[in-house]
Amino acid sequence: MRGNELASLRPILPETAEVHRGRLWVGGCDLTALAETYGTPLYVYDAATLETTVAAYAAHLQAHYPGAWEVSYAAKAFLCTAIAQWMARRGLGLDVVSEGELAIALRAGFPPERIHLHGNNKRDAELKAAAEAGIGRIVLDHEAEIPQVARQAAERGSQIDVWLRLTPDLAVSTHAYMTTGRADTKFGLPLAQEIAARAARRVLETPYLRLRGLHTHLGSQIFDPTPIAQAITKLLAFAAALRDEGWHLEELSPGGGWGVPYRPEDPPAPIERYVAAICQATIEGCARYGLALPRLILEPGRSLIARAGLALYRVGGIKPMAGRTYVLIDGGLADNPR
Repeated sequence: MRGNELASLRPILPETAEVHRGRLWVGGCDLTALAETYGTPLYVYDAATLETTVAAYAAHLQAHYPGAWEVSYAAKAFLCTAIAQWMARRGLGLDVVSEGELAIALRAGFPPERIHLHGNNKRDAELKAAAEAGIGRIVLDHEAEIPQVARQAAERGSQIDVWLRLTPDLAVSTHAYMTTGRADTKFGLPLAQEIAARAARRVLETPYLRLRGLHTHLGSQIFDPTPIAQAITKLLAFAAALRDEGWHLEELSPGGGWGVPYRPEDPPAPIERYVAAICQATIEGCARYGLALPRLILEPGRSLIARAGLALYRVGGIKPMAGRTYVLIDGGLADNPR
Protein backbone atom coordinates (compact mmCIF):
# COMPACT_ATOMS: atom_id res chain seq x y z
CA MET A 1 0.00 0.00 0.00
CA ARG A 2 1.17 3.53 -0.82
CA GLY A 3 0.61 6.72 1.16
CA ASN A 4 -1.82 8.18 -1.37
CA GLU A 5 -3.90 5.02 -1.17
CA LEU A 6 -4.05 5.35 2.61
CA ALA A 7 -5.29 8.92 2.27
CA SER A 8 -8.25 7.85 0.15
CA LEU A 9 -9.13 5.06 2.59
CA ARG A 10 -8.63 7.15 5.74
CA PRO A 11 -12.38 7.68 6.45
CA ILE A 12 -13.03 3.93 6.69
CA LEU A 13 -9.79 2.62 8.19
CA PRO A 14 -9.02 2.64 11.94
CA GLU A 15 -7.69 5.93 13.22
CA THR A 16 -4.21 4.53 13.88
CA ALA A 17 -3.72 3.18 10.33
CA GLU A 18 -0.27 3.96 8.91
CA VAL A 19 1.88 2.78 6.03
CA HIS A 20 5.48 1.71 6.69
CA ARG A 21 7.63 0.42 3.85
CA GLY A 22 4.54 -0.37 1.80
CA ARG A 23 2.82 -2.38 4.57
CA LEU A 24 -0.28 -1.35 6.50
CA TRP A 25 0.06 -0.97 10.25
CA VAL A 26 -2.77 -0.49 12.78
CA GLY A 27 -2.34 0.22 16.48
CA GLY A 28 1.42 -0.08 16.13
CA CYS A 29 1.10 -3.58 14.64
CA ASP A 30 2.21 -4.76 11.19
CA LEU A 31 -0.91 -6.40 9.73
CA THR A 32 1.14 -8.64 7.47
CA ALA A 33 3.05 -9.93 10.49
CA LEU A 34 -0.22 -10.54 12.34
CA ALA A 35 -1.54 -12.56 9.39
CA GLU A 36 1.67 -14.60 9.30
CA THR A 37 1.52 -15.24 13.05
CA TYR A 38 -2.17 -16.03 13.48
CA GLY A 39 -3.25 -17.12 10.01
CA THR A 40 -6.13 -15.87 7.91
CA PRO A 41 -9.00 -15.07 7.84
CA LEU A 42 -8.23 -12.87 10.83
CA TYR A 43 -10.28 -10.18 12.54
CA VAL A 44 -8.29 -7.27 13.97
CA TYR A 45 -9.77 -4.48 16.10
CA ASP A 46 -8.11 -1.20 17.02
CA ALA A 47 -8.69 -0.24 20.66
CA ALA A 48 -7.81 3.43 20.04
CA THR A 49 -10.58 3.80 17.46
CA LEU A 50 -13.04 2.13 19.82
CA GLU A 51 -12.00 4.53 22.58
CA THR A 52 -12.66 7.53 20.34
CA THR A 53 -16.10 6.33 19.26
CA VAL A 54 -17.30 5.41 22.74
CA ALA A 55 -16.07 8.77 24.03
CA ALA A 56 -17.95 10.54 21.23
CA TYR A 57 -21.23 8.85 22.16
CA ALA A 58 -20.74 9.74 25.83
CA ALA A 59 -19.80 13.35 25.08
CA HIS A 60 -22.77 13.95 22.76
CA LEU A 61 -25.26 12.37 25.16
CA GLN A 62 -23.83 14.45 27.99
CA ALA A 63 -24.18 17.59 25.88
CA HIS A 64 -27.68 16.98 24.52
CA TYR A 65 -29.60 15.01 27.19
CA PRO A 66 -30.18 16.36 30.71
CA GLY A 67 -31.53 13.06 32.02
CA ALA A 68 -29.88 9.70 32.74
CA TRP A 69 -28.53 7.78 29.76
CA GLU A 70 -26.66 4.64 28.80
CA VAL A 71 -24.85 3.32 25.73
CA SER A 72 -25.42 -0.40 25.23
CA TYR A 73 -23.31 -2.27 22.70
CA ALA A 74 -25.25 -4.52 20.31
CA ALA A 75 -23.38 -7.82 20.42
CA LYS A 76 -24.59 -8.84 16.95
CA ALA A 77 -22.09 -6.34 15.49
CA PHE A 78 -19.26 -8.54 16.79
CA LEU A 79 -18.74 -10.36 20.07
CA CYS A 80 -15.89 -12.28 21.58
CA THR A 81 -14.56 -12.52 25.13
CA ALA A 82 -12.06 -9.68 24.71
CA ILE A 83 -14.63 -7.30 23.18
CA ALA A 84 -17.10 -8.07 25.99
CA GLN A 85 -14.40 -7.38 28.59
CA TRP A 86 -13.47 -4.12 26.84
CA MET A 87 -17.08 -2.93 26.79
CA ALA A 88 -17.57 -3.92 30.44
CA ARG A 89 -14.52 -1.89 31.54
CA ARG A 90 -15.95 1.18 29.78
CA GLY A 91 -19.26 0.91 31.63
CA LEU A 92 -21.37 0.06 28.59
CA GLY A 93 -24.45 -2.13 28.54
CA LEU A 94 -24.68 -5.18 26.29
CA ASP A 95 -27.51 -6.43 24.05
CA VAL A 96 -27.51 -10.18 23.39
CA VAL A 97 -29.87 -12.27 21.29
CA SER A 98 -28.94 -15.85 22.14
CA GLU A 99 -27.78 -18.17 24.89
CA GLY A 100 -24.39 -18.33 23.17
CA GLU A 101 -23.90 -14.57 23.27
CA LEU A 102 -25.04 -14.52 26.89
CA ALA A 103 -22.53 -17.27 27.74
CA ILE A 104 -19.68 -15.29 26.14
CA ALA A 105 -20.67 -12.19 28.10
CA LEU A 106 -20.84 -14.03 31.42
CA ARG A 107 -17.55 -15.84 30.76
CA ALA A 108 -16.00 -12.43 30.15
CA GLY A 109 -17.26 -11.25 33.54
CA PHE A 110 -19.71 -8.76 32.05
CA PRO A 111 -22.04 -7.47 34.81
CA PRO A 112 -25.33 -9.31 34.20
CA GLU A 113 -27.40 -6.37 35.42
CA ARG A 114 -26.17 -4.42 32.38
CA ILE A 115 -27.24 -7.10 29.87
CA HIS A 116 -30.45 -6.95 27.80
CA LEU A 117 -31.86 -10.06 26.10
CA HIS A 118 -33.48 -9.41 22.72
CA GLY A 119 -34.85 -11.78 20.07
CA ASN A 120 -38.21 -12.74 18.61
CA ASN A 121 -38.02 -16.49 19.29
CA LYS A 122 -36.52 -16.95 22.73
CA ARG A 123 -36.28 -20.58 23.80
CA ASP A 124 -37.05 -21.65 27.36
CA ALA A 125 -33.38 -22.57 27.80
CA GLU A 126 -32.34 -19.04 26.88
CA LEU A 127 -34.85 -17.48 29.24
CA LYS A 128 -33.81 -19.84 32.02
CA ALA A 129 -30.15 -18.92 31.55
CA ALA A 130 -31.04 -15.22 31.53
CA ALA A 131 -33.15 -15.52 34.67
CA GLU A 132 -30.52 -17.55 36.50
CA ALA A 133 -27.84 -15.02 35.60
CA GLY A 134 -30.01 -12.14 36.82
CA ILE A 135 -29.68 -10.07 33.66
CA GLY A 136 -30.99 -6.54 33.69
CA ARG A 137 -33.80 -6.61 31.12
CA ILE A 138 -35.65 -9.10 28.93
CA VAL A 139 -37.22 -7.47 25.88
CA LEU A 140 -40.65 -8.93 25.14
CA ASP A 141 -41.18 -9.24 21.41
CA HIS A 142 -44.71 -10.72 21.24
CA GLU A 143 -47.54 -11.71 23.54
CA ALA A 144 -46.64 -15.40 23.77
CA GLU A 145 -43.43 -14.42 25.55
CA ILE A 146 -45.33 -12.88 28.47
CA PRO A 147 -46.37 -16.17 30.14
CA GLN A 148 -43.10 -17.74 29.02
CA VAL A 149 -41.01 -15.17 30.93
CA ALA A 150 -43.48 -15.05 33.83
CA ARG A 151 -43.07 -18.78 34.28
CA GLN A 152 -39.31 -18.43 34.68
CA ALA A 153 -39.83 -15.66 37.24
CA ALA A 154 -42.44 -17.62 39.18
CA GLU A 155 -40.24 -20.71 39.36
CA ARG A 156 -37.56 -18.62 41.07
CA GLY A 157 -39.94 -16.50 43.10
CA SER A 158 -38.15 -13.38 41.88
CA GLN A 159 -39.19 -10.44 39.74
CA ILE A 160 -37.95 -10.00 36.16
CA ASP A 161 -37.70 -6.53 34.66
CA VAL A 162 -38.90 -6.29 31.07
CA TRP A 163 -39.28 -3.92 28.14
CA LEU A 164 -41.84 -4.09 25.37
CA ARG A 165 -40.54 -3.92 21.82
CA LEU A 166 -42.99 -1.82 19.84
CA THR A 167 -43.40 -1.49 16.08
CA PRO A 168 -44.37 2.08 15.09
CA ASP A 169 -44.96 1.35 11.37
CA LEU A 170 -42.31 3.72 10.04
CA ALA A 171 -40.14 3.25 6.99
CA VAL A 172 -36.45 4.11 6.84
CA SER A 173 -34.26 4.62 3.82
CA THR A 174 -32.16 1.47 3.86
CA HIS A 175 -32.06 -1.97 2.27
CA ALA A 176 -35.44 -3.75 2.45
CA TYR A 177 -33.91 -6.63 4.42
CA MET A 178 -32.60 -4.17 7.05
CA THR A 179 -35.97 -2.56 7.77
CA THR A 180 -37.59 -3.68 11.04
CA GLY A 181 -40.03 -0.92 11.96
CA ARG A 182 -42.93 -1.55 9.58
CA ALA A 183 -46.26 -2.91 10.81
CA ASP A 184 -45.77 -6.24 9.05
CA THR A 185 -42.24 -6.90 10.32
CA LYS A 186 -41.53 -10.08 12.26
CA PHE A 187 -40.22 -8.04 15.20
CA GLY A 188 -42.15 -6.33 17.96
CA LEU A 189 -45.71 -5.49 18.92
CA PRO A 190 -47.55 -3.21 16.46
CA LEU A 191 -48.91 -0.01 17.94
CA ALA A 192 -51.86 -0.35 15.58
CA GLN A 193 -55.02 -2.33 16.39
CA GLU A 194 -54.44 -2.13 20.15
CA ILE A 195 -52.00 -5.06 19.97
CA ALA A 196 -49.26 -3.29 21.93
CA ALA A 197 -51.72 -1.82 24.43
CA ARG A 198 -53.23 -5.22 25.11
CA ALA A 199 -49.80 -6.72 25.68
CA ALA A 200 -48.79 -3.89 28.01
CA ARG A 201 -51.90 -4.34 30.15
CA ARG A 202 -51.23 -8.07 30.29
CA VAL A 203 -47.68 -7.48 31.53
CA LEU A 204 -48.90 -5.02 34.16
CA GLU A 205 -51.37 -7.63 35.42
CA THR A 206 -48.83 -10.47 35.51
CA PRO A 207 -47.15 -11.27 38.84
CA TYR A 208 -43.35 -11.30 38.90
CA LEU A 209 -43.05 -9.09 35.79
CA ARG A 210 -42.20 -5.41 36.05
CA LEU A 211 -42.52 -3.26 32.94
CA ARG A 212 -39.61 -0.84 33.10
CA GLY A 213 -39.52 0.59 29.62
CA LEU A 214 -40.27 0.65 25.91
CA HIS A 215 -38.03 -0.28 23.02
CA THR A 216 -38.05 -0.03 19.25
CA HIS A 217 -35.60 -0.57 16.41
CA LEU A 218 -36.30 0.62 12.89
CA GLY A 219 -33.48 -1.06 11.02
CA SER A 220 -29.80 -0.84 10.16
CA GLN A 221 -27.57 1.41 8.07
CA ILE A 222 -29.80 4.44 8.71
CA PHE A 223 -28.32 7.81 7.73
CA ASP A 224 -31.34 10.04 8.42
CA PRO A 225 -32.41 10.24 12.10
CA THR A 226 -35.84 11.71 11.26
CA PRO A 227 -37.76 8.38 11.34
CA ILE A 228 -36.12 7.48 14.66
CA ALA A 229 -37.26 10.80 16.12
CA GLN A 230 -40.78 10.10 14.82
CA ALA A 231 -40.71 6.66 16.44
CA ILE A 232 -39.73 8.19 19.78
CA THR A 233 -42.74 10.52 19.59
CA LYS A 234 -45.02 7.53 18.99
CA LEU A 235 -43.51 5.59 21.90
CA LEU A 236 -43.92 8.55 24.23
CA ALA A 237 -47.56 8.98 23.19
CA PHE A 238 -48.04 5.30 24.02
CA ALA A 239 -46.36 5.83 27.40
CA ALA A 240 -48.66 8.76 28.11
CA ALA A 241 -51.72 6.61 27.42
CA LEU A 242 -50.43 3.96 29.83
CA ARG A 243 -49.66 6.65 32.39
CA ASP A 244 -53.37 7.37 32.51
CA GLU A 245 -53.77 3.72 33.59
CA GLY A 246 -51.24 4.09 36.38
CA TRP A 247 -47.96 3.14 34.71
CA HIS A 248 -44.88 5.38 34.50
CA LEU A 249 -42.14 5.14 31.89
CA GLU A 250 -38.70 4.65 33.44
CA GLU A 251 -36.57 3.68 30.45
CA LEU A 252 -36.72 4.38 26.73
CA SER A 253 -34.64 2.58 24.12
CA PRO A 254 -35.00 3.82 20.53
CA GLY A 255 -32.59 1.12 19.40
CA GLY A 256 -29.62 1.73 17.19
CA GLY A 257 -29.01 1.25 13.50
CA TRP A 258 -27.03 4.40 12.77
CA GLY A 259 -25.02 3.85 9.59
CA VAL A 260 -21.33 3.80 8.85
CA PRO A 261 -19.44 4.30 5.57
CA TYR A 262 -17.94 1.11 4.12
CA ARG A 263 -16.40 2.64 0.99
CA PRO A 264 -14.46 5.89 0.58
CA GLU A 265 -17.24 7.36 -1.56
CA ASP A 266 -19.95 6.64 1.04
CA PRO A 267 -21.34 9.71 2.87
CA PRO A 268 -20.10 10.39 6.40
CA ALA A 269 -22.39 9.58 9.32
CA PRO A 270 -21.58 11.97 12.19
CA ILE A 271 -22.62 10.49 15.52
CA GLU A 272 -23.66 13.85 16.96
CA ARG A 273 -26.39 14.27 14.33
CA TYR A 274 -27.91 10.94 15.39
CA VAL A 275 -27.58 11.52 19.14
CA ALA A 276 -28.83 15.12 19.02
CA ALA A 277 -31.96 14.17 17.06
CA ILE A 278 -32.83 11.39 19.49
CA CYS A 279 -32.28 13.59 22.54
CA GLN A 280 -34.30 16.44 21.09
CA ALA A 281 -37.22 14.16 20.19
CA THR A 282 -37.21 12.66 23.68
CA ILE A 283 -37.07 16.01 25.47
CA GLU A 284 -39.77 17.58 23.29
CA GLY A 285 -42.02 14.52 23.45
CA CYS A 286 -41.81 14.31 27.22
CA ALA A 287 -42.67 18.00 27.49
CA ARG A 288 -45.62 17.56 25.13
CA TYR A 289 -47.09 14.63 27.07
CA GLY A 290 -46.13 15.73 30.56
CA LEU A 291 -43.72 12.85 31.16
CA ALA A 292 -40.60 12.84 33.26
CA LEU A 293 -37.44 12.28 31.25
CA PRO A 294 -36.76 8.53 31.14
CA ARG A 295 -33.37 6.87 31.24
CA LEU A 296 -32.35 6.95 27.57
CA ILE A 297 -30.62 3.81 26.28
CA LEU A 298 -28.96 3.84 22.87
CA GLU A 299 -27.96 0.52 21.31
CA PRO A 300 -25.32 1.19 18.64
CA GLY A 301 -23.56 -1.80 17.19
CA ARG A 302 -21.76 -1.20 13.93
CA SER A 303 -21.47 2.56 14.47
CA LEU A 304 -19.44 1.81 17.60
CA ILE A 305 -17.16 -0.84 16.20
CA ALA A 306 -17.17 -0.96 12.40
CA ARG A 307 -14.37 1.52 11.76
CA ALA A 308 -12.21 -0.14 14.40
CA GLY A 309 -12.32 -3.50 12.66
CA LEU A 310 -10.47 -5.11 9.76
CA ALA A 311 -10.75 -8.55 8.18
CA LEU A 312 -7.41 -9.84 6.87
CA TYR A 313 -7.30 -12.32 3.99
CA ARG A 314 -4.66 -13.87 1.77
CA VAL A 315 -4.95 -13.64 -2.00
CA GLY A 316 -4.77 -17.10 -3.52
CA GLY A 317 -5.03 -16.05 -7.12
CA ILE A 318 -6.18 -13.44 -9.60
CA LYS A 319 -8.67 -14.40 -12.30
CA PRO A 320 -9.07 -11.97 -15.22
CA MET A 321 -12.45 -12.17 -16.93
CA ALA A 322 -14.20 -10.21 -19.67
CA GLY A 323 -15.23 -6.91 -18.10
CA ARG A 324 -13.95 -7.67 -14.59
CA THR A 325 -11.18 -9.27 -12.57
CA TYR A 326 -11.73 -11.61 -9.65
CA VAL A 327 -9.33 -11.58 -6.68
CA LEU A 328 -9.60 -14.94 -4.92
CA ILE A 329 -9.26 -14.81 -1.14
CA ASP A 330 -9.28 -17.36 1.67
CA GLY A 331 -12.52 -16.11 3.19
CA GLY A 332 -16.18 -16.24 2.30
CA LEU A 333 -19.75 -15.88 3.45
CA ALA A 334 -19.07 -17.77 6.69
CA ASP A 335 -16.79 -15.03 8.01
CA ASN A 336 -17.85 -11.99 5.96
CA PRO A 337 -21.51 -12.01 4.86
CA ARG A 338 -22.51 -9.66 2.07
